[in-house]
Amino acid sequence: MSGYGLILFVIFLALSGCALYLLRSNMVNASHQVGLQLAQRISASTIAAYQQEKEFVQLLSIYAADRLTHLQQRALPAAQINEQLLAFIDSAQPRLAAAFPQLKLTLFAMYAGKIVARATPQENNYDPTKQAWYQQALQHPGEAVVIEPYRDLRTGSMVVTIVTAKPELNFALGCDIYTEFSSEQTLSSALPPGFNAFITDKQGNVIFNQSAIDTKPLTSIQVQAYGQELFKAIALHLKESSHLPNGDTKRQCHMFALQGSVTLGDHMVYYCQERDANWLTIITAPQEELLLNFNHVVLIFLALILCFSVMEGLMLWRSWRMARQLETNTEALKVLANSFQDIVRVNIQNGTFSLLRSRSYFRELLGQKQNYADFMQTMQRIISPEHWPAFAREYSLQNLEYLATHHIRDLGHDVLLTENSSGRYVWFNVRILFDESLDLNESIISFKQIDSEKSKAIEEHQLLKDALALAQRNEKAKNTFFANMSHDMRTPLSGILGLCQLANAQSGNAPYLMQIVSKINLSARQLLLLVDDILEVSRPDMTESLNQEIFNLPAFLDNNLEVFRLMAAQNERTFKLEYHLTHQQVIGDSHKLQQILSNLLSNAFKYSHAGATISCSVQEVPGPSKACQFIFEVSDNGIGMQEDFIVKLFEPYAREQRLPGVGGTGLGLSIVHHLVSLMGGNIQVKSKPDVGTTFTITLPFGLPKSTTLTTSAASDLAPIQVLAGLHILLAEDTKLNQDLARELLEQRGAHVQGASNGQEALELFKASKPYQIDVILLDMRMPVMDGCATACAIRQLDRADATEVPIIAITANAFAEDIAATHAAGMDAHIAKPLDFALLEKTVASLRARHHTVATKEGEQ
Repeated sequence: MSGYGLILFVIFLALSGCALYLLRSNMVNASHQVGLQLAQRISASTIAAYQQEKEFVQLLSIYAADRLTHLQQRALPAAQINEQLLAFIDSAQPRLAAAFPQLKLTLFAMYAGKIVARATPQENNYDPTKQAWYQQALQHPGEAVVIEPYRDLRTGSMVVTIVTAKPELNFALGCDIYTEFSSEQTLSSALPPGFNAFITDKQGNVIFNQSAIDTKPLTSIQVQAYGQELFKAIALHLKESSHLPNGDTKRQCHMFALQGSVTLGDHMVYYCQERDANWLTIITAPQEELLLNFNHVVLIFLALILCFSVMEGLMLWRSWRMARQLETNTEALKVLANSFQDIVRVNIQNGTFSLLRSRSYFRELLGQKQNYADFMQTMQRIISPEHWPAFAREYSLQNLEYLATHHIRDLGHDVLLTENSSGRYVWFNVRILFDESLDLNESIISFKQIDSEKSKAIEEHQLLKDALALAQRNEKAKNTFFANMSHDMRTPLSGILGLCQLANAQSGNAPYLMQIVSKINLSARQLLLLVDDILEVSRPDMTESLNQEIFNLPAFLDNNLEVFRLMAAQNERTFKLEYHLTHQQVIGDSHKLQQILSNLLSNAFKYSHAGATISCSVQEVPGPSKACQFIFEVSDNGIGMQEDFIVKLFEPYAREQRLPGVGGTGLGLSIVHHLVSLMGGNIQVKSKPDVGTTFTITLPFGLPKSTTLTTSAASDLAPIQVLAGLHILLAEDTKLNQDLARELLEQRGAHVQGASNGQEALELFKASKPYQIDVILLDMRMPVMDGCATACAIRQLDRADATEVPIIAITANAFAEDIAATHAAGMDAHIAKPLDFALLEKTVASLRARHHTVATKEGEQ
């Protein structure tokens, strides 16, 4: 540290010490004044409070004396007079308590040498007229007198008594104040944190107190002990000052520091003695609390000294470090310069440049040129044409001047430059650098080759773009999957459950049960189609197209919307279906039509209350040649929709929130809008809140030729019975599905052997005689050995029928890769779950016919 800095530091310490001393003195004096004023205020407020109590007791004594005089005039016995006085006390006690709610008070009277009070036991030889309190009251007849505090023998608490004597009536009225229960209320003045207050009598007994040690209340014994200690210390202090606690006719206020190990720690003590009461008011305050702000100042001062010392040390360390740094700057600059291929220094004002570092190829191109315009011409020759316009604009002298003026210190671009005379372009990072060490009119242009890093960054960027696109496609596919699955599977399931309930109720009505079973079958097939669509939609490479087929529109409406009629009956609603059609047979995608109507009707039920009416009407209108337009109208008188919600009605995830407890994904109407557009139709909506909603959909359908319908209908009415007498090996791990398939196959005349997994099926086939088993049905997903592994094992067996027996795969997966896997395993056909037995019969017939043809040709050869 330099001599000048040391002198300043010493002066700073001296001035700070003086300032701290003066600050501490002022803070102590101010604290003493506050303590004295607080003691005086508490003393005055206590005297004022007792003056009010004296006046109230004196007023009560006047009322009591008047009543006593009246009773004596009536010459009533003493016992009745005592009862009347006791009734007066009972009536006056609540008023006294209401007037002084902060105190615990007990009112009593003395008449004819007897104490009159509630629940006050008296000794037989107790004479109140000889007691000190009565004698003191007689010295001031008719006035309320505050008796010296005493300790109650029954409760052990200090008691202050206010009494008024009427000697002419042999009567006195008094009030006992239990100070231990009234201290907090009596000393109501707000004390600063850590301050304690005490009021003692002439013997040092604590009458009232408000004290604590570390915020914990003191016990009565602790309070009295500490009060005696304080009183003795004050008495000693006054004796040394030629004063006594009760010997001065004026209010005395003193203060002194009390040191020592006492219960409340080191405190400053302030006291004040009132002449009238001869009580001493004491205030104690912790020195730590009084000097808290001063301690903070000291800590700040020490922190400043520490900061000053640290700063001086840092300056010395910085000087030493700068000296060391200067030694290494040259080497660091060399290393930095070697990381660049070319460094050019430009004088903006003169329009010149100079090469600080350059490649031989760059140096040959520039030669001895120094004009910046020549530099830019050379750059135009070696920079790629696509990057030249931006380079010419950013690195022109005008822009360099602008950058320097606005203190833009760094600007860079990645450009393609020819590396050498071969003309091959490589990536360079070109930067403009400004620094305070340079003149304002000078800048540095650096060239750094980054070809490998840039190529890698471009490749990574493309990979990120591809990954993002793939993630977006997968997210879209996932959202579509959950939307369809959550919203559309409930309607056919509800119909199936309702039909099952009807079947249970009509167990004895066979024709009606057949109708219900037919409807259950239809709803289940609708659900199966929905599951197929959901599984297909869930694939990332999904495509949407229309499945045009001939179907009977009235039958379609009756069968598919029957579930809503059942739903209406179960949910106290009314469902109406009306249609007016010229053509019954139409060509279109019935499954998507079913999705549209199911979504709209489901929403109508969902957003309506009990008793509502939901209707669906269909009307045919003329259309183009070989086609007709059909208007589907779905209406309800439910809660309706707000106009602001109708605007976003067909957006994904949009849901009406006014009806609590209604769930859903908010995708149903978005799906409806998409399907209507896909089918070439349009949709309109009208709705009013609390009135209802009407959806109007117009869809085009083709008209088939009558022969096509006849052929199709006839083909559905002629099932092929080919399973009778066949021995079928069925491998299915689900017991319910196995039992159901066995029963249905046996109803068609087949003999069925069941296996719970592929390994059992393989063992059963091995144990059978050659050509005993005619067909094998294998579930694709089974424990121990799956369907594909079982088929491969059977085909590899060394027996004549192992390669000839027809093997049909049965699985819930109907994707192309699954079909390819079954063919690779040696299976002959593939049927999706649930089993369509008509298709199974056709498949078995086809396979057996093919094997029979092959066997016949081999026999002829």
